[in-house]
Amino acid sequence: MAFMYVCWLPIPIASYQILRDYEFLIIGTMFGVVSLGILILTMVLQASHLAYSAIHHDEDAEFWDKSDNWMLIGLLGGQVELLALILKGIWVMFIAICFWFRGDILSFSLAAVSSLFSVAYLINLLDLALVKKLRFLKLIKINSIVTNSETFAWFAFLTVWLVAPV
Repeated sequence: MAFMYVCWLPIPIASYQILRDYEFLIIGTMFGVVSLGILILTMVLQASHLAYSAIHHDEDAEFWDKSDNWMLIGLLGGQVELLALILKGIWVMFIAICFWFRGDILSFSLAAVSSLFSVAYLINLLDLALVKKLRFLKLIKINSIVTNSETFAWFAFLTVWLVAPV
């Protein structure tokens, strides 16, 4: 997955180049680049940990099973990825505003729906981060299939939008 995010890294910059009439988008572009950078870093660290764990798993299987769970869900996954997805949602909101100003209602609608996912990501991040759990935060659950589908759909749409003639 890290390779996929690396391939998507130029998309925020390319979208800024096309929408450069709106100078405020440079702030959103920074959010997009930082979010993809965080996702790349976490995916590389997760893959590195799993490779190292696979090599040493025979020495102490129980230790490495606990270590894998702690590293992938606790330290390198979960919260960090949710933060990156929230930053991506902020970038998408900036692009949605640009689409609105351009009068591109279909693109605005798709961007607005995609940016609404950042609210769910924020709720899940709060649920993971709080020591005292709040009952209403458990109402919205997002699994990895939904997250990955939304992210892929957004970047696929934006890629088509970038290469299609304006």
